[in-house]
Amino acid sequence: MLFPTSVGRHALRITCSSALLLIVLVFARVTPLAAQTKLGAVGGVVTLEGARDPIPFALVRLLPVDSQVASGRQGLTNSQGRFHFASVPVGSYHLQLLRIGYRPVLSPVIEVRAGDTLEQDLHGSTLGIPLPAMIVYGEDACLGAERVASDPYLTALWDDVRKGVEIRRAFELRYRYNRSLGQTTETLVPSRPAVRRVRADTTVSEPDSVLIREERTRARRIAEGFGKGNSLILPDEKELLDDAFLREHCIVPVPTEAEGATGVRFRQSAKRRDGFGIQGTIWVDNTTRLMRRLELEYLNGDKPFSEATVEYANVAVVGTVLRLPTTGVVALRPLQAPRGTTVSGTISFSYWGFEEVRPK
Repeated sequence: MLFPTSVGRHALRITCSSALLLIVLVFARVTPLAAQTKLGAVGGVVTLEGARDPIPFALVRLLPVDSQVASGRQGLTNSQGRFHFASVPVGSYHLQLLRIGYRPVLSPVIEVRAGDTLEQDLHGSTLGIPLPAMIVYGEDACLGAERVASDPYLTALWDDVRKGVEIRRAFELRYRYNRSLGQTTETLVPSRPAVRRVRADTTVSEPDSVLIREERTRARRIAEGFGKGNSLILPDEKELLDDAFLREHCIVPVPTEAEGATGVRFRQSAKRRDGFGIQGTIWVDNTTRLMRRLELEYLNGDKPFSEATVEYANVAVVGTVLRLPTTGVVALRPLQAPRGTTVSGTISFSYWGFEEVRPK
């Protein structure tokens, strides 16, 4: 995202990561040429339990009983709820279903045989999933990755939110689409007329570049933070839920409740020396555990100087909906600009042209 404004001879930009956040897919091991004939396939349909309604964009994982035989794989159901795994080494497997708002499902052991396609349907239940009891912490507690993993409440909540991230990533690895970012900014410099700018940028998300973009973004954040000089980086939920994010940030273990949503607060573990830091709150819906909002503060050292809010909503895509960022607001106090300068702005995202890209 590019957010240009003019401040005299100073230029201010806000950029938004085009990378859209984390899951590293694990592919089947390469088998020796002599063993390539010992392959089968697994397919099926995911439907709502007790009905025939398909569940689109659900994560289905193929988990080997013996990890020495093959590595796990995962795929995304299409708009009809169908999934398919090709070139599967013969052996014993479980199928696992993951979808926000549904109970996790683990199939009985299935046997993949050479040259056969095994059909195994899965059925999801929309019953609510209760969170474990909370642990009481001191007022200033903030938990790193290891301590979050040892807290049943935070682990359950964090894992549920990550399911949405995984679904979004799996979608982007399968579909090509266009994304447009509209931006309107107003810059106020003391004793000067207000400057208003309108801009729209369109990019194409290509499945074969998703993981490469994410890896580059991850490395850049570690080295440079979330902005420098007159540039700010606006992250999305995939970056904030990445394992790498919790290496430099911690989670406040007392969630905030408001308007049917839970807010998970995070902050820096230590002051950044290079680039701007970030802190804020990730808001998720209490019923669906889907993203609702990101509230962000940018830090110069340990002092906040700018804010941004990004709202999420359901976006219609190929026969179903996907939770994506749709609108937002920013309020900036540029560090490298005349004293008293402020910048306010609005952003809007739109998505279209969804095209499924078949694996090669």
